[in-house]
Amino acid sequence: MIKDINEILSKNVVRALVQRICGNDIDIIKRQTCFVVRKKHEDERQVQRIIILAPKGYTANTPNQMNSHDEAEYATIEVKGAIRAEGKSFSILKNCLFVASSYEKGKTSSLNKPYMEYDLETTFGISKEFYSAGEPPFAVVKSDGFGFYHNLVNSTDEWLVLVLNKKMRPQKSVDLVPHFADLSEKEADVLGRLYEAVVEYGDEVFKRAESLVDEVCQLQTERILPALGEMLYTFDTGKHEACTAFAMILKLSKTEPEKVIAYLNGALESKAIPVYYTRQLLQKIERDKQKATGIIA
Repeated sequence: MIKDINEILSKNVVRALVQRICGNDIDIIKRQTCFVVRKKHEDERQVQRIIILAPKGYTANTPNQMNSHDEAEYATIEVKGAIRAEGKSFSILKNCLFVASSYEKGKTSSLNKPYMEYDLETTFGISKEFYSAGEPPFAVVKSDGFGFYHNLVNSTDEWLVLVLNKKMRPQKSVDLVPHFADLSEKEADVLGRLYEAVVEYGDEVFKRAESLVDEVCQLQTERILPALGEMLYTFDTGKHEACTAFAMILKLSKTEPEKVIAYLNGALESKAIPVYYTRQLLQKIERDKQKATGIIA
């Protein structure tokens, strides 16, 4: 029985796949129950990665969660197969990958949670499909919004290897300098350190840098929102970097929703930040306000 990722990566068939897809200069991103192998320097538009799912593993942070993928215009997954201790090639398994996904329209997660949680029995509008190794690649994200939220789940007790092909949306690079011009030295320092932590840790920043997150939340909301909005353009390496900035904005909205709404409406009009994230944030905050006032259950 294979016990860890190092044993997987030592297999000739996996080494050959990594070499073909990613070359020699690679990063390995560790998630909750999966690993993402990527080129250290990826193309801005066309991205290929290898996803390795542990037994019963998933690509979200929990089994009943869907990650958001606004960075992708289109993405496909190919199930290469399972890796076994005694095997020299990928083992072809039937119905080994379960995919839960949703359409963009009308779908938002709970406030202060960048990801949507679902129940397979009760959540409306969830697509539930099983895929087998050896099948042609299938779409997990489409430009019409299908799969913006999704979770890939290994339904087996084997290590499962997938290939991701993703077309990224055109987007600008993060430029925080103009947003720091009117800030104090302390504000700029705290936000600069936050951005570095977002790039390094992604959504693990809330565990690895809790004190820094608290520092940000102590700053004046209306002064720091433009810089946080700019961080929504952070390139996704598999650590959900943009979703981390998204979650930070949601945290501020818990205490000062009107200020956040005012900023988002202005940003939507001027297209200062990614439009889809702006609309999602507004939907979440407005819905939370309605719940607080009893307008909706």
